[in-house]
Amino acid sequence: MASILIVEDEPDLQAVLEHNLRREGMRTATASRGSEALELARRQPPDLVLLDLMLPDLSGTDVCRELKRDPTTAHASVIVLTARGEEVDRVVAFELGADDYVVKPFSLRELLLRIRAVLRRR
Repeated sequence: MASILIVEDEPDLQAVLEHNLRREGMRTATASRGSEALELARRQPPDLVLLDLMLPDLSGTDVCRELKRDPTTAHASVIVLTARGEEVDRVVAFELGADDYVVKPFSLRELLLRIRAVLRRR
């Protein structure tokens, strides 16, 4: 059973993601702040992180950088899930180690397929 850390500050979207991932048989944890996400990930390293770029305290790029820098969490796959669709944002995320990049609004079915594909490549 894969463990997914959902880092999203919109409560409704966080709840929808958590519900659907659990329905697909995945374990989930949630964080609405970057600092909280880093703490959770270090305490119990997830298999995959769904990461919003626009968080209230740290940017998602800072969170991704820290996750990939820390040997405890470096193995975790990262899918960026954000409203920011500019090429520069995608390039930076991939340079920092993101495995995929999904722009909001998105298809939930497609996101679940992308999560499975990333987990298969682990």
